[in-house]
Amino acid sequence: MTPEGLTKHFLKLGYRDDPLLESKKGADMTFVKPLPKGGQQHIRIWIGRKYFKIEEHNDRVDPNRDLFGHLIRDVVINGVPHDEYKISKRKAYYARAKQ
Repeated sequence: MTPEGLTKHFLKLGYRDDPLLESKKGADMTFVKPLPKGGQQHIRIWIGRKYFKIEEHNDRVDPNRDLFGHLIRDVVINGVPHDEYKISKRKAYYARAKQ
């Protein structure tokens, strides 16, 4: 899998590319998707030599709609849990090729 392939994958799932968030934690790629109840899902991707490191979390309050509410509810009061995992570039490529 390539970075371009990841971008296509997330755009197809309804995410939008958000390059402003990339610089915050040094991510190579960042995607966001609004959630039905007003929150937002963030996905950050770092490109390693042999793998992609992916971090994702769901904000209860969309920072684009209510930045102050996001800071109070998601940052200060209840931290938002973050999930992190790695995907091997080779395995992702072969899994895609088998389909």
